[in-house]
Formats: sequence, structure tokens, C-alpha cells
Amino acid sequence: MFEPDFAGPLDWAAMYHGYGLQVVPAMHPSSGGQWKRPAIKWREHENDLVDGDTVVSWFPRTSNGQMGIVTGKCSGIFVLDLDTHKGPEALAWWRGLLAVENSDLDLETAIVTTGGGGKQYYFKTPDFWTPPTNKTAIGVDIRGQGGFVMAPPSMHESGREYAWDAGCAPWEVDILEAPQWLCDAIDKLIGGISSERGTQVERIPGPNNNAGGIVENFFGQVVDGREQLATKIIWAAVLDWWRECPIKPPPNESAEKCREVYQRYERKSKPRLYDAVTPRSILLEREGRGHTMFEEKWHYAIGKWHDKVAEAAQQPNPHKKITQENYDTVTGEIHGETLGGEVEEEPDLKNILSIGDWSMRDIPEPDRILGDFLTTTARVFLVGRTGLGKTLLGFAIAAAAASGTDFLAWKASRPMRVLYIDGEMPAELIKARAIDVIRRLGAVSIPAGNLMIFGRDIEAEARQVCPALPPFAPLNTDAGNAFLMALIKAVGGVDLIIFDNVMSLLEGDQKDELAWSAVLDLVSQLTVMRIGQLWLDHTGHNNDRQYGSSTKAWRFDAVGVMAPIKEDDQTEDDGPGGATGFTLSFDHPGKARRRTPENWKQFQPMTVRLLDDEWIWEPLSDAKKQGKGGGLKPSAQAQYDALLDAVVVSGTPGQTTRAVWLAECQRKGLVEAFEIDDDGAERKRKTAGFRGRMSELATMKYIGVNHDIINILK
Repeated sequence: MFEPDFAGPLDWAAMYHGYGLQVVPAMHPSSGGQWKRPAIKWREHENDLVDGDTVVSWFPRTSNGQMGIVTGKCSGIFVLDLDTHKGPEALAWWRGLLAVENSDLDLETAIVTTGGGGKQYYFKTPDFWTPPTNKTAIGVDIRGQGGFVMAPPSMHESGREYAWDAGCAPWEVDILEAPQWLCDAIDKLIGGISSERGTQVERIPGPNNNAGGIVENFFGQVVDGREQLATKIIWAAVLDWWRECPIKPPPNESAEKCREVYQRYERKSKPRLYDAVTPRSILLEREGRGHTMFEEKWHYAIGKWHDKVAEAAQQPNPHKKITQENYDTVTGEIHGETLGGEVEEEPDLKNILSIGDWSMRDIPEPDRILGDFLTTTARVFLVGRTGLGKTLLGFAIAAAAASGTDFLAWKASRPMRVLYIDGEMPAELIKARAIDVIRRLGAVSIPAGNLMIFGRDIEAEARQVCPALPPFAPLNTDAGNAFLMALIKAVGGVDLIIFDNVMSLLEGDQKDELAWSAVLDLVSQLTVMRIGQLWLDHTGHNNDRQYGSSTKAWRFDAVGVMAPIKEDDQTEDDGPGGATGFTLSFDHPGKARRRTPENWKQFQPMTVRLLDDEWIWEPLSDAKKQGKGGGLKPSAQAQYDALLDAVVVSGTPGQTTRAVWLAECQRKGLVEAFEIDDDGAERKRKTAGFRGRMSELATMKYIGVNHDIINILK
């Protein structure tokens, strides 16, 4: 039995070869450009499986572990690639097909979860059918003859590895021969589905797609077939250039012309990645559809200046019939084929910038970690003076995100992978914080590996376990950037990183804008990787503003300012030996870019206390409006009345327990009753309002809270 946990690159490659799959070395994301491609010339290996000695020569012990499978005749398989992470259409098509053809049951075959979150289904090719290699607009891609897929344990640009689903690896399940109905469904899909979600568009035949290649959205931007578009624009431009002067241009003029023509391609192309702060040119380059790809094609076309270019340029009616050589989607080689049709007109800038185009853009919903406060693309600062509880709050947020537990005003969507990077605490304090976090979660557990903590004292041990990990360095340096990227890769990718804190993790004077600006590339890079960021920082001398330049917050979505609870608002539990307490506000000088009329409560000013190992919060606005000694809100008054009844039940004058009070509130319908199968997280959710009103009553001196004992003060 193959043991993946103990296998090196050659072991993986030998395993694939043993199952008859044509495994080849692949590029690494760090190489930039089009990295989802073989690292060798592989066209000669499309039809026949190589021998074992060749595989050994391809994967030396120093291999970086990147590998992929050549699909088609050489492997006897094709791969159905579902981009389920980019939209619902791919999964809807697949589930609908299974519902009709297979009693809503998934097919038992080899299945990969990609580093980007998609799914890849492996199928043996039946004798009666030839699988195409094609992309569709709904995110269902087919890798058939001449196709290629990255394979586990290769690293994705997100920092996550490709991985076989449990029970669905080649050593665990046979690769299923594709049933007739699946082949028919693929033929039908390739034959006529739109490439722009929800929009009927015209498909222009391309070299690898007889039924469709270049696909435009409503505003004429190409969203699929951008490599074909580049080939088409380049070929037309080079032909026109030859007609102007048949003398081959020198390299410097060719490079300048390439840049000029590229601008036309860039305006016509629409990236699939979305990042509001990253230029289109960089997004295209990250997708392998940018200037590097374009330049390769340009140099190839110029290299044919005296033969194929000259021959094609002398043909009549050139703009109605452009000779385009058959484009190879992986190597960039062109073979010889005629492609009809004119080069598309450049899109109108007014259309691209119009409100209509913005309203139709295909932008995915945020992947929420804790409500709209923290998502996988959010950049958040929490700032406060020393000793106020930033680290306690940071660890509590980390635990809630890692366990998928609601926290304060923010609702968790699911357990997330969290990396906590501390720059100043010694190992014994980190251990104490970890013990506290686990205790405060109670019955709620954190899935194994979901919350990882890195501190300076553990660096030597971490590098001993992972020799590839570079030395820890300030994060506003190239060495620090390299360290963090390597750490993310080594732990298998994360959804959220908490940086504690700016002062200890960066070098230089934080009053100087240059010290912080040096880390902004890293901030942007993490957003592209869809990793949420929470940076803890100190306040300045006035304790209500972030330390240093105000420009630090310019690229951030939210800045929460922590401040001490005012003396008039303190309870008997606040202060030395009592609760850890502070106010948290996203109002000026903080900020909340993601605040809307629908989610404003997530960003309202609040009072936060850690009381009896439990985090309690209440809206700060309510306490301010009531004032010390003021009246109660109806909900708090009803809970106080229930307390009076609970005191009668307890039989102790002026005193009862929290449990008796809660039971009385549930009896009166003020708190949702517990069910037998409620877990700790569900009980915590049901009692959130009860705890908030208890904190309100304590703040207004109606009650005193001593662990589980409640005393009536008024």
C-alpha cells in the first residue's frame, strides 16, 4: 500500500507510473506566469507511456515535488475539472447530471481537491469516445487528448497542496470508465453552453475548440480563450507590420511594438481573479495570461517573419481571412491552420467603466471567517494601548475562527485554518495563552491543525523539523516575506493570519511611513492568496489613535480602536483582579469600509469584558444613552424581573445563582430553551442575549456578579 505521509517526489511519481498514468515534472507557482504546465518538453510523450527509468530521471531526490498528469492516450484517461470555488454553475451542472443519471449518487472514481478549492474527477476513456480538451464558461473543464492537470502533492499558488479526497486516491479506488451518459453530457456541454455566466454569447471557433474558443461578455471583454485572442491579435499585427515594410525589424523596435500591441490585448481581456487594488496587468500575469505569455507568442511570430508571415501577408483580403497556425495551449507552439474572422474591435472605455458593467461583474461573495468583520480578503487593524488586552482578544478571535464559533457580534461560517504569529512573547506565556484559550472554549474543540502559533522561541525547533524554512526576519524585508511564504507553504495553507504585533514583527521607526510601506506588497500578496489578515498594533501617546503615520490604515478595510472603559461605566468586576474590559469602536479615528445598513451592528461601538472566563459584550451606545442610574431597556427590565422571581425560588434574600436565573428566563420565554442534543456552541448562541443583558445590568449597578453568584444591588 502506498504511504503518502512518508513518500518523496520520486515515490509519488513511481506510484502514478505504476497505475499507468503519464506523470511528468511541473512548474512551481513561484516561477511566475503560466505555472500549471509541464517543466519538460512533453508533446512527444502524448501517446505512449514512458518507461520507469525515464520517470526516475525526471524526479531526482532534489525535485521540488511539483508534478502533473498528461491526459489522453498515453494515460488512458481524461479529467473532469470542476471550478466549484469560482461559482455555483459547475457544481449545479454536475449534481443535476448525477440526479438524472445516477440516482443522485456520486461516481466512485479517483477525485482530487485542487489547491484552489475545485474538484477533479479522473475517468478511463471508453473505446467508443475521444475526450476533448476544452474549457467552458460555467467552470466545467475537460482535459482529454493533449491535456494536462497538476497532481498531488503539488503546491498551488494559494499555498495549499493538491490532495486526493479521502478514499478516492488511485491506491484506494479504481479509476472508473466513463459511462455513456457522461460522454454524451460532455459532448452536449461543449457543443453549446455560454461562456459568460447567465449570458448568451457568440463563440468563435478556436484551434483547440471546434465548438468555441474566444468568448466575450456583454461588453466585448474576453473571459475565455484569452490565449487564442493573444495569438489572433499578434498574428494580425505582425502581418500588418510586414505589409508596411517587409524588412525584419531589429529587436528594440520589435520589443516596443510588442508592448504597444499588448496594450490592445490587455484592454480586451478580463482577468478571472478579482482584487480591487491590483492592476489588471498583474492579475493577468498571475493567471499566466499576461505579458510573459504574450511576449513568448510575439517572439515566435517574429521568428517566422521571412516564411510563414511573408506568405500569409501576401494573401488577398487579409482582414477577412487571417492565417493562424494551430496554437498549442501549453508550449505556445503554432502548427498551421486557417482561422476566419476579423480581429475584434477594441472595447469602448466608457463601457468598461460604466455603472452597468460594474453591476454585471462576476465578483464572488466574500468567504466570511467572522461575519463581515473578518473575511479571507479582509485587512483589519485592532489597536490599543499596552496592557489593555490586545493579545487576549487576538487569541480569542483566533480560537473562534479556528473552531467555527461565533464571537462577540460576529457569526462564524465554518472552522478556518488560522496562523497566529507572535513577535514578542516568550514560550511560557504562549503556552499559558494556549491553555487559557482551550479552557474558555469549554466543550467546543478546535479541529487538529486549525490553530497554529509561531513565536520566536520556537523558531529553532520549527526549522529543525522543516529545514526548508528560512530564518525568521522582519516582515517588511524581503527575507521576512520569504519566511512567511515558506511558513504558509510548510503548514499547508491558511485562511487567516493574526500578526501580534506590528512593533515586534517589523523593523524601523514606525513613525516613518517607509517602515510600514515596505510591508504593503506582502499585505497585497496575502489578499491575492485569499488569506485574511488581522494586525494588532499599539496606539499613540493619546491612546485613541494608531501609533505612527495615518497612512498605515489607507489600504485596510477596518480599524478597531480599543480604549479603557470609562470610570462611570465600570462595574465592580472591572479593574485590578476583576474582568479584563475595554471598549471597541470602528468609528473615527477607526474605520469600517465593509459596514452597510444590513451589517452595521457588527461594527457598532461595544463594551467587551472577559468575565469568569467568558467573553461578554454589549453595544456601547445603549450604555451611553442610559447613563449611570438611568432606566432599563424593556428586554433588560424583563430579565431583571425574572431575576427577582429567581431570588424567590432560591430562598436566599437578595441572591441567586446564574443557572437558576437562566432557567427562570427560559421558563418565561425570554431565552430560547435548550434541547437535549445542543452542543456547547449552540448553548452559547442561545444565551448570548442573556449574557449581554446581564452585563448591562451589572454596568448599571443593578446587580453584582461574583462568578456564578448573582447579588441584587437595587
